[in-house]
Amino acid sequence: VDDVIGYTYEGVLYSLLKEGEFDIRFLGSDYIGEPFTGDDLDIEIHYLNRGHGWSASKLKYLINESYERGRHNKKN
Repeated sequence: VDDVIGYTYEGVLYSLLKEGEFDIRFLGSDYIGEPFTGDDLDIEIHYLNRGHGWSASKLKYLINESYERGRHNKKN
C-alpha cells in the first residue's frame, strides 16, 4: 500500500477511482457478485476474507458502547 485516501461520499470515491492511477483495490468478500462504486472501472479487485467476524462498523459500535457504559457508570 502506497497511500490511503479518505472520502465522505460515494461520488467523491468514484471521482478518486476514475482519476487516480490504482493498480489494485481491496474490498470485503461480501462484495463478490454485488454491485459497488467503481465496478465499471478497469481496476483489479482483491477481495478480503470477512470470515473473521470483524468489521469497522462492529468495532465502532463496540467502542461507542464501551464509552456510553463508562459515562453511565460515572453518573452513578
